Amino acid sequence: MATAGRNAPCPCGSGKKYKKCCLEKDENAARVAREEAKEMAGGEPPLDDDPWSLHCQPYVLAKIFEKSEVFAQMRRTNPQKASLLWTPGRVAVLDTTAIVEGLTRFGIDGRPENVRALAAGRTSAWSIARVWYAKIEARNVRLSRYDEDFVGLAACELWKRYLPDPPSLGAAAE
Repeated sequence: MATAGRNAPCPCGSGKKYKKCCLEKDENAARVAREEAKEMAGGEPPLDDDPWSLHCQPYVLAKIFEKSEVFAQMRRTNPQKASLLWTPGRVAVLDTTAIVEGLTRFGIDGRPENVRALAAGRTSAWSIARVWYAKIEARNVRLSRYDEDFVGLAACELWKRYLPDPPSLGAAAE
């Protein structure tokens, strides 16, 4: 998920700069997630073609954020802003047709045969999202941070639906 710059207003809606508000909590949550991911991988970082696999998978960070007090506070204090954010849970409740149609807006084909072909030789759904980001960028389309989150989380959700075995490494921390 995209995060605010250090000097930008905090995404929680407090009106403070991110560095003076939620940055430390977010960094601690990311550190804990990286440690949990490393522990789940038997103490070694997972191997993949995805450079994120050496750190914490974006999907894991999205799950942590979705369950965080920061997001809960945002839902209470700024529900309109919170409703704009794509979270794993929000994507999971969409039916497959809605996810595929959402991807079609960006010129991405999310049909099962295409996702399965992209998944061949990969262990992370987020690495599929990176391929999709490159295709979108090649057409000179700039995604908003919300759309970028949707594309990544859609890749994870479609992997779960189309390829339940093996599970995506990025979604292993559920």
